Amino acid sequence: IPPRMPPGPKANANRPSSCFLTCLIMLWMTGMMSAQNLVPNPNFETFEYCPSSISQIALAIPWITPTEATPDYYHSCCDNLAADVPTNWGGYQQPLTGQAYAGCYFRGLNDYREYLQVELVTPMEPGICYQVGFFINTMDQWCAANQAGVFISAQAPSLMGQTVLPFEPQITGNGGFYTDTGAWMEISGLYPALGGERYITIGNFKNNFETIIDPTCTNTNVNVYYYIDSVYVIEAGPLEELPLELGPPVETCDEYEIDGESGDVYYTWSDGSHGHTLTVNTTDVYSLTITQGCALGIDSVEVTFLGSPPVQLNPGFISM
Repeated sequence: IPPRMPPGPKANANRPSSCFLTCLIMLWMTGMMSAQNLVPNPNFETFEYCPSSISQIALAIPWITPTEATPDYYHSCCDNLAADVPTNWGGYQQPLTGQAYAGCYFRGLNDYREYLQVELVTPMEPGICYQVGFFINTMDQWCAANQAGVFISAQAPSLMGQTVLPFEPQITGNGGFYTDTGAWMEISGLYPALGGERYITIGNFKNNFETIIDPTCTNTNVNVYYYIDSVYVIEAGPLEELPLELGPPVETCDEYEIDGESGDVYYTWSDGSHGHTLTVNTTDVYSLTITQGCALGIDSVEVTFLGSPPVQLNPGFISM
């Protein structure tokens, strides 16, 4: 487990010079909260009892960790400087709202990762598009990375260990580096629900090789840690339909490639792969789901593999 370090000063250069940014965020939050947020305890305000130290995310009920790693819970009621708000072991940071937030390692040595997970108030409904997101803030004097996201699922993913969860997040950052140690930064996206999704898991789902550290950062610390606040899943509207046609049933003797090319969309085949083609070699019905924002397309195709053709004998060549 990477070490937690003593608090350090917040860089004044990163602090907003006025309340303009804060006012904009608060106006946005007011509008967002007018819709039903399916995330329970989205700002980590509710607790079983005050945290006494770090590594106590389970106190922010019903949030948990899906692995054996130890994400942190910070609240102003804490008497221990390590998990206090606004000053704690990571430095100084005011919550986006309220008196609390959480924190996770998004990159550690040997692919160490921390994740936050929660069950939604109600499952997602089929045919509905949802806006899913959260706010992050870089810990003082640490480097930022380019990977952060939300994995949405019907079942709760889990892992015995403290390494990378092997799932592909549907909501991801913009590929940039979330470097601000003063202002909260939003990661958000649209998710077209299939129905029954009831868990969200927040963190970095890429290994260290795929997680790039901000090249402008001069800190020699190779770990990446973010505070997290104001998580939301809200209904954005009905789904639109994306055209998708995989064609008629196929009969073949050889390995077959199904091509679902549909432009700039997100592909999910029935085997969990995400390319626009799928190569198959067994008889089955193969399905493809494509998504783009609040648009969704689903189709399937049956591929039948024929047995070896019978050998045709010419009776004229047969002699007794």
